[in-house]
Amino acid sequence: MNRLTTTTVKVLIVLLSLIVLIFIGLLMPSLFFESEGLLGEPPVISQVLLWVCVEGFLLCALFLLACTWRLVSLAAADRIFDERAFRWVNAALGSIAVATALDVIATVIVLFQQSESPGAMVIVVGVTGALIGSGLALVVLVMRALLKQATGLKRELEEVV
Repeated sequence: MNRLTTTTVKVLIVLLSLIVLIFIGLLMPSLFFESEGLLGEPPVISQVLLWVCVEGFLLCALFLLACTWRLVSLAAADRIFDERAFRWVNAALGSIAVATALDVIATVIVLFQQSESPGAMVIVVGVTGALIGSGLALVVLVMRALLKQATGLKRELEEVV
């Protein structure tokens, strides 16, 4: 992998990680504490579950960025066709699956939490998030299969040489 490409990807990963950390550290607590009622009542269970889903989604995104960093490092060191890469790909796939499930759960919570008819925007955002997460998981699954095939071919080539 080209050094410029590796550096660029790692800089983008650091920037995205900082944005997610800022959101987790500064905005999420304020969103949770502002979810209390006007009379200072504690939030209802659905609000807490929604907050947990959003926080979990962000932690999954942060973990996915860490997995990507490790895979980029393996590719830069020309060790991507190694069995260790599968651990990171599997971890990334699991993170995507959990984030997608949390998106669906959060959408269901918001739909049932509203006393009036749910807005079309909530449904569109929830379904779009689930479709994007599912599509990303399928792409990573295909890429994992390609990595497995390439790793096997590399082993065969090493045996021949």
